[in-house]
Amino acid sequence: MKILLLIRSLNAGGTEKQLIYLARGLKDLGYEVHVAVFYQDGTWDSLVKANSKIHFHCLEKRGRWDVLSFIWSFKKLIQVYDFDVVYGFLPSGNLIASLAKRFYSSKRPKVAWGIRVSKMDYGRYGLLDILLEWTERCLAPGADRIIVNSQKGLDICRNSGFPADKLFYIANGIDTETYVKTKADGLRIRTMLGIPAEASLIGIVARIDPMKDHETFLRAAALLAKRKKNAKFICIGGQTQRFPGYFEKLQRLASKLKIADQIYWAGHQQDIVSWINALDFSCSASSFGEGFSNAVGEVMACEIPCVVTDVGDSAVIVGDAGRVVPPGEPRALADALLELSSLSPDEKCLLGLRARSRIVEHFSIGRMVNDTDAALRGLHYDSTMLSPVGG
Repeated sequence: MKILLLIRSLNAGGTEKQLIYLARGLKDLGYEVHVAVFYQDGTWDSLVKANSKIHFHCLEKRGRWDVLSFIWSFKKLIQVYDFDVVYGFLPSGNLIASLAKRFYSSKRPKVAWGIRVSKMDYGRYGLLDILLEWTERCLAPGADRIIVNSQKGLDICRNSGFPADKLFYIANGIDTETYVKTKADGLRIRTMLGIPAEASLIGIVARIDPMKDHETFLRAAALLAKRKKNAKFICIGGQTQRFPGYFEKLQRLASKLKIADQIYWAGHQQDIVSWINALDFSCSASSFGEGFSNAVGEVMACEIPCVVTDVGDSAVIVGDAGRVVPPGEPRALADALLELSSLSPDEKCLLGLRARSRIVEHFSIGRMVNDTDAALRGLHYDSTMLSPVGG
């Protein structure tokens, strides 16, 4: 089967990471895999280009308002390769993927959409995001498969009028061979930061974005710092251009809360596994929008106990291997982190092992790839009435 995976760019992010995992996995199953991006020079373009068996295409979009030449490039791509399936990711990818049904040459492709969020607060974003979301809901009946990466997202799609017979739930996959416990790497990071061995380092792994609610994390940190004198805190994740001044706002809040000297701002880190392993505990403070949090799964795979807010599928991911609190409640978050930090070393170790076991058992890359393969095989079978790929 010939498939095109379509996304705005391959800058570092959770959806982008899942697309790369999927491209590699489908290639190993015998698919002819093509990846197309709107914009060139994404952070992770090289990860796709390095694989000679995955075909990489850039549609060379030059900016937001470069529409006609961009659409023309997409049309030529569709007509040259005659894909069996065009699979879009995120609203912009989904909407452009839908055009494939109008641009085909000799074979009309099936269109799959990827929904990666749950309940969004679009008031925090721009008019374009609101328009994209509205257009996506209007065009959803035209998609042949709508793949949602969270149960919460699936419920929201159903309640928003998306065609129920086209909805598929496929959870993200976590790379449990890369995300492993490595004490030496964690110690190296702690030494570099000057964090004492007896200190308890609590971190949030998330880009600087209102959705991730660093404000609640900082307020919880301030409460916890009063009760646990050896607590230190770290924010691992880069700033985004969409929210100028937001990072500075968070820094001012940390100063106002009198914890500026206890907070480390690590920014985006390439060697994220080492930074995760420097943590004693982790938390996800997201207040809206999460589908399946890669960061939660990756932290758990590294055997780091975590506290999550009940947003998206974070509670499902954690299960009985962590703690779940309501979103936007700093005191509840602080209490849960204090409870974890009060565990004995043996109890903490057992909880970490349980966390990793849960990820390995339920959220592997292999399961994600095989579930996607099954969903796409159905499309191919419906359109050709022949044995599906690998059949």
